[in-house]
Amino acid sequence: MKKSTKLTLIVICVFLANLVFSQKDINLHLHAGEITQDQFLKPEEVNSHTLQANQFGSDYFVMVQFDHHLTSLEKTKLKNQGIELQEYIPRYAYVAKISKNTKLENSIVKFVIPFRPTYKYSIELVKNKIPAHAVIGNRVKLNVMKFDGISMNDFLLTLRMKGYDVEVFSERMVMVKVETTKLEELASISVVKYIEPVHPDPVKEGLRGRTVQRVNMISKGPGDGYDGEGVMIGLADDGGVDHMDFKGRLTDFTNNQGGTHGDMTAGLAMGAGNINPLGMGMATAADLNLYDYNGSNNNPPVTSAISNYNTYGQVISSTSYSESSGAQYTERSNYVDNQVYNNNQLLHFYSAGNSSSSNSSPVYEGIQASNGGYFGNVTGGSKAAKNTIAVANMLYNDVRVSSSSRGPTADGRVKPDISAHGNGNLSLDPNNQYGAGGGTSAAAPSTAGTVAMLYDAYRDMNGGANPNGGLIKAMILNTADDIGRPGPDYEHGWGRIHAGNAYEVLSNNQYLMSTISNNGSNSHTVTVPSGTKEVKVMAL
Repeated sequence: MKKSTKLTLIVICVFLANLVFSQKDINLHLHAGEITQDQFLKPEEVNSHTLQANQFGSDYFVMVQFDHHLTSLEKTKLKNQGIELQEYIPRYAYVAKISKNTKLENSIVKFVIPFRPTYKYSIELVKNKIPAHAVIGNRVKLNVMKFDGISMNDFLLTLRMKGYDVEVFSERMVMVKVETTKLEELASISVVKYIEPVHPDPVKEGLRGRTVQRVNMISKGPGDGYDGEGVMIGLADDGGVDHMDFKGRLTDFTNNQGGTHGDMTAGLAMGAGNINPLGMGMATAADLNLYDYNGSNNNPPVTSAISNYNTYGQVISSTSYSESSGAQYTERSNYVDNQVYNNNQLLHFYSAGNSSSSNSSPVYEGIQASNGGYFGNVTGGSKAAKNTIAVANMLYNDVRVSSSSRGPTADGRVKPDISAHGNGNLSLDPNNQYGAGGGTSAAAPSTAGTVAMLYDAYRDMNGGANPNGGLIKAMILNTADDIGRPGPDYEHGWGRIHAGNAYEVLSNNQYLMSTISNNGSNSHTVTVPSGTKEVKVMAL
């Protein structure tokens, strides 16, 4: 049987998560009246006086905007002119470091936006809603981030010289306690890039899944950052759901009320936490089409995926049911592979299964794992397909749940593809209630919702166009945090999904896409910046 596949080349040059500045964050400031059009300076209007508050040493740290997405050649030319681009901000803008003597009027920069103190605030600080866990008396505990290009020694020295008690948190961030009345004073320091309240201690709740998968680096909740708005997910389960967390975003095609499994899976994919924020899912503003699951041959999000895309724009599906055990490449595998190959905007997610104790592989029967169970028991042909994503189940501390099914497929390929938190999640129950969920049934929709957020980001950067599903798959696999044995393995796949890393690759255009025919050849040149810590290349 022919096995078709997609080819996407993805190259990661800087394997570090960056701060996410999103267009929706900027719009929030605009709506609050904090950034007005007159604060966008034309290059010829910029001088040392206008940028004085943004200066450190011989450099200025500002935002710059262009009138188009930049090519690699243009970015190189800008760097040679003394304009070093850092984080991407949708709508053709970047955080940038500019050398003092740079002549901006000779560049392709359209506008320069100097940082004002409040531009560096997180959404909680913008709205003056500091969470209680970050408040100690009249002071607030803050995470404070420095600009790239400023050493940690200079960062610490500057803050301490101004009287701040600083605790080092990471190579780019420190923790500072400051009086609530002096937030703007802290943010006005030129080396400070971003400030936010410290994160709360982890708790055994649904929000754990968001932090484990690092989706909080893309969106902290509905209306913030890339929350999946406008992205349609299809999900088939055990019947209808009715919950305030889906208000205005759910189309129910089911024929019966069913049980509670569908409430749990749908909630983890895109519940908004309207009643209880602790029950928040991943893509909190995505849309959902809900169907009855009637077996792999009648699984509407997959079997009707093309018509659903043409009618509703549905691009992502999640299925948390087993079809069989043994990870064999079947007709269903081939069907799904060819469907996705010919409609590359689609991406299907499946639970890997909870059958690690099953000795069911026709090839690897009897091969036991040292920590119990057997290999080759991913539950279903669709999950064994090459162009789908099977998700393993992990605890909050990155330890694999013992029941989570193992690969490989019967023909020797790595499955599962990726791991996600799927144990002890707080999700939805009928009648606007919340309850615990778990298993790979939970891990799969959590991953689907996470990817919906990346679709949202890609659309924002590419004029509303959907990404190639293979590109997104390559991004999440190649940027996953490696857990278990080094490299991909049959228990964790390529590792635990890390939405922040995947977003960084997307926003920095650190990928190439091409096609190749049988017996053909194709060459690509990858420029690795000086000082890069790690380079990972994946062809998918």
